[in-house]
Amino acid sequence: MRRNTALRYLDCSSNKLTALILRSCPELYILRCFSNQIKTLDLSNSPSLLKACKRPGLKSDGDGIYYGPSWFEETDDIASMTISKGTKVITELVPEEGVEINEISFPDEAFREYIRAAVDNGDDLLTADEIEAVASITAEDLGIESLQGVEIFVNLNILNCRGNALTALDVSGNTALRVLLCDGNRLNELDISHNPGLRKAAAGKKTEIEPSAYRFEKTEKGTEYRLVIDRTVNIPGVNEVGAGAEPDAAA
Repeated sequence: MRRNTALRYLDCSSNKLTALILRSCPELYILRCFSNQIKTLDLSNSPSLLKACKRPGLKSDGDGIYYGPSWFEETDDIASMTISKGTKVITELVPEEGVEINEISFPDEAFREYIRAAVDNGDDLLTADEIEAVASITAEDLGIESLQGVEIFVNLNILNCRGNALTALDVSGNTALRVLLCDGNRLNELDISHNPGLRKAAAGKKTEIEPSAYRFEKTEKGTEYRLVIDRTVNIPGVNEVGAGAEPDAAA
């Protein structure tokens, strides 16, 4: 999904999805994702679908709610969306009222407790100022299975999530990231196409720090770019760096 930036039509209904990340699909204008287990759907980077949400929701077949033109209206160029009744639509990455620290915003309990302890001021609500102030996250060896929610920290420069139980890691929303330490997880692939700082790291010096992991690093004008990753992890578009090939210096 993260590499399908031109995607316009997606039907993934009647599956067992618990999450659907659309931030890398700004052209999407028709979405069918009902009959899944998706609790929240972030449309903050889906302008066409946001327009569809402004139309009254109509009951569809099964448990679906339909947003868009009337059933008899031509839909080739008109956005529409069908979601499950229980799915909450998020229209802003950080709403004016802030982001609640709960199982919807941060589904993983261990990561949620880390955010409470390290970022929150005790009221279980992250304000825009609190979110913008987060430049570094160190959540190492906490048994975290999902970092969903990390995308709201748009000023994040450093992320240390080593030694957890992650099977996927989406940092497409963290475009300011320049240091990522994520070895010791269960990742097969890591997409850094939206992270220019990490791509600079991957194009720099490569060092085997232990039999299972590599460190990629580069310093440019006094700024350090670093990526530590298990050697079995593939990085699309960077010459399969994690598989052992040398990074493409032109990347």
